[in-house]
Amino acid sequence: MPITWERILRIGKLLFPLLVLVIVAVQARKELAALSVRNAVQVIKHIPTGGFFLAVTVGALAVSTMFFYDFLMLRSMKADIPVRKIFRISWIANSFNSIFGFGGLVGAGLRAMLYRPYVQDNGQLIKNIAWMTTAFITGLSFLSFLGLIGVLDTSFVLQEKPWLWPALIIFAFLGPVYIGTSKLRHKKGKTLTGEEGPAVLYSLASLVEWLSAGMALYVILSLLGVDIGFRQALGVYIISAIAGSLSLIPGGLGSFDLIFLMGIKQHGVGAETALSVILLYRLVYYIFPFGLGLAFAAFEMTGTTLKKVADKPFIAPALETTGVLWVLQRNFFSKLSSWALAALSALTGCIIILSVLFPTESDRAHALRILVPKQLVQVSFSLSLSFGVLLILLSKGVYHQTKRAYYMISIALIGGAVFNALKGIDLEETSLLLIILAVFYTLRKRFVRERTELTLVDAGKVAIALLIILYAYHSFGTWLSETKNIFKPHYVVRTAVQVYRSTLVTAVFVPVFLLIGAILFNRSQTKMMGQPASAAGLQLFLEKHGGNVLSHLGFLGDKRFFFSSDGEALIQFARSGNRLVVLGDPSGNPLSFSKVITEFLHEADKFGYTCIFYQIESKWMGLYHDFGYNFFKLGEEAVVDVSTFTLSGKKRAGLRATMHRFEREGYVFSIIPSPITNELYTQLKRVSDAWLDGKKEKGFSLGYFDLDYINRAPVATIADENGRIIAFTTLMPVYQPNEISMDLMRYSPEAPNGIMDAMLLHLFEWAKQEGYQYFNIGMAPLSNVGISPHSFWSERVAAAIFNNVRYMYSFSGLRYFKEKYKPIWSGKYLAYRKTHSLPGTMLVVTRLIGKQGKH
Repeated sequence: MPITWERILRIGKLLFPLLVLVIVAVQARKELAALSVRNAVQVIKHIPTGGFFLAVTVGALAVSTMFFYDFLMLRSMKADIPVRKIFRISWIANSFNSIFGFGGLVGAGLRAMLYRPYVQDNGQLIKNIAWMTTAFITGLSFLSFLGLIGVLDTSFVLQEKPWLWPALIIFAFLGPVYIGTSKLRHKKGKTLTGEEGPAVLYSLASLVEWLSAGMALYVILSLLGVDIGFRQALGVYIISAIAGSLSLIPGGLGSFDLIFLMGIKQHGVGAETALSVILLYRLVYYIFPFGLGLAFAAFEMTGTTLKKVADKPFIAPALETTGVLWVLQRNFFSKLSSWALAALSALTGCIIILSVLFPTESDRAHALRILVPKQLVQVSFSLSLSFGVLLILLSKGVYHQTKRAYYMISIALIGGAVFNALKGIDLEETSLLLIILAVFYTLRKRFVRERTELTLVDAGKVAIALLIILYAYHSFGTWLSETKNIFKPHYVVRTAVQVYRSTLVTAVFVPVFLLIGAILFNRSQTKMMGQPASAAGLQLFLEKHGGNVLSHLGFLGDKRFFFSSDGEALIQFARSGNRLVVLGDPSGNPLSFSKVITEFLHEADKFGYTCIFYQIESKWMGLYHDFGYNFFKLGEEAVVDVSTFTLSGKKRAGLRATMHRFEREGYVFSIIPSPITNELYTQLKRVSDAWLDGKKEKGFSLGYFDLDYINRAPVATIADENGRIIAFTTLMPVYQPNEISMDLMRYSPEAPNGIMDAMLLHLFEWAKQEGYQYFNIGMAPLSNVGISPHSFWSERVAAAIFNNVRYMYSFSGLRYFKEKYKPIWSGKYLAYRKTHSLPGTMLVVTRLIGKQGKH
């Protein structure tokens, strides 16, 4: 691939933030070497509850000012969107962009996706979002100018870091350049819809935003007892924000913090206090708003919105950004609602675990001893930890939106709220849990899936995650218990023994809770998709809509039926564990095949099943490919054109000889219509039992000897000169014009050689006389699959399973046997999920085939 400037620029966009992170990490290591994060957290803990809520409120107000960007843009476009919806979308875009957005890409993408249904011109929307995003920096530019002329005190920082002078000068002139560019574009007639007015208003909104963020930081400084003027504090903030913006890292993480730490120290603020300011600022301006953004996203990202993203990826072409980065973000957008709820659950669990870890205020601890028995307090710590861990472990079920996960997460949230209140009167965490519970209750209708597939691998992952969390908790909790003198007298630290007890209780409680929950709430175990087998219903459907070569096997009674919503297509399937194995392609109207597969997969996903499609035809492979399936070639099906088949010619001399020999020896071929007599059934059963020789009948994709099933179609027999039947074949309607197939083909051990050739030759002649054109003589497993040393290991194993496990007798010479009739060969395939192994899938199918149907 040729190296171009555009390609270099794209690579640079990815590498530059990483390089900045490395430089910041090296520099931060020097600055933070003598600091204690523990002491910084202790400083935050000293803030009264009212002060902490004040910091959270001011941070939320600062984030909410970014709403004006969206409001101004949409009003200039005359988009009719309720203000409340604009506020929610704005909050989602800005809070997510603060955590994930390289250069505002995430925020722009979310806005484009969520505002699209409300505007007429999508291209204009993209351009306006891009222009609005450019304005985000103008407020910082105006404040930089104030710092440049000395209104804001930036001198201390610039003396320490003189290399920031050029950056300050450049940023100071970005705002005027932005407004001037807008006016120039307006004069040239290249302006966007309402661009000139919003350019100034955007700049005012940006100024309000940056001032609000600076005010939030100043309030935090005041709460922590830092004696510093607003002019000096805002000056340090401006320089730090410039450094963060230059890094292109979301939220200026690292670069902002390092410059702020250096700058605030120049004003006589202690290093640990400065670190506390940064931690609390990140918490109230980034983390808490992001949590609320997750809740808003769970409400806002409906199925309709996601479908529009999946069907029309309109954002990517307009943004013209780095390909890999955009693909990752687009995949993220498409599952945002589920991801947001899962992240909210996990984040809440982490907060609860941290609450259990950190010391309890002495005043609360003493008050609690008066109100609650000591033993209950100790139990509350252990159960709070347990429910916090459960909130993390259940996040996968929340992501898949199963009913089981909803019930279990609700119990975990209620339990967490109760025991958090009992362990230390932690009203903050209790309030948070109740709010999250209200969010889940409001969204309860989203949890429509009955269950998800649970495997031993899933259980192993949960066990590993539980061990890691408990190990981290125990290690950190034990370390804190050894430093309790630092926290006295304001805090009560748990002892190492208490930490150990909580770890042990959680190690027992969590698995028991998950096991009981899986049993109690897995109600779908007694439920099943589709409808039970109905011979009358199947017969009516096939006569009306048609079928295929495998449709007749539905009369075995060992499968269930799933009809499309329009009643035009039918799928027959059977369950094997957590798998649903579909036999063949759908029957019925081909125009409804996509509909019935879509509905079947949706219903299977709801009940937590994985679907396998067995013996599909090559002409429908594209359809299954669109649903994300991989393929394995099972073999090839042979169809003989009886209208052109003849025994004349030199190459058919052997077949003619076989026919003449059986005629000379007095063998008689007959076609016996259904229903057969009891006497004939007894003779056929004798032949079948002798052919089976004590082996068990197969099922699912193979017919078996059963009176009701045999009576569904005519039976072809060959009897000897004494009238004794020595071989028979049951015919199988294909429910397509001009085609018929055979099903059971059995003969007595004493039958002469060539009996099956004689049977087929007679059947070809009979089918031709009856007006059929094609006779299906069945599938031959592909003998060369998995033979090459270059074949995939999974295919070699699958081929071995297919050839040696699937059938009771060898098919190695079957293709050679059928080739003499010069049939038309067509492939038969297994369609399986990319995330599942091929050998494992084949074992599921062969195990199902080994189960005989309704006997």
